[in-house]
Amino acid sequence: PDYVFVVQIKFSPDGLDWSDPLKTIYVPTRKGAGKKAGAPYITVLPGDVLAVSFQTDEDATQSGDGVCTMKVITSADLGKTWSEPIFFTEPLGYICVNPDRVIRLRSGRWLAAGAIHSATELIDTPDGKRKITEGLTSGQLQIYVSDDDGFTWKTIVKGISLPTDK
Repeated sequence: PDYVFVVQIKFSPDGLDWSDPLKTIYVPTRKGAGKKAGAPYITVLPGDVLAVSFQTDEDATQSGDGVCTMKVITSADLGKTWSEPIFFTEPLGYICVNPDRVIRLRSGRWLAAGAIHSATELIDTPDGKRKITEGLTSGQLQIYVSDDDGFTWKTIVKGISLPTDK
């Protein structure tokens, strides 16, 4: 294939029999440039709605983690059909929403906590100079919210640095 990663899931009707094959539920649409969709997380929402969040670089002009954004797809029929993907992060750099960070509150509001990492970092070197490094920086907290079951998202907390032990 001409894509790097796809999102696949496996279902078990009773939690015991896992013999059904993996089912591909998302393939990056801009093939041929090493595009990927990965780090999926699936959660069951009220009403037996499945939601899968994942990161992808398919909308960026470059490829790789440094240009990934997060998308979500949903299924109201236990995985037989899936919605079109919906962005819930703006394309600012590598944005990671780790497993179990997309939740639905009793009110129906969805929250997603993530971290944005820049692809370059300005650091102080031991000789007192500063240099730009390539690679991912420590993340800054971002919180996204949806009030319409994941169809639209907005950022409510942006760019909060958390203390680190250095």
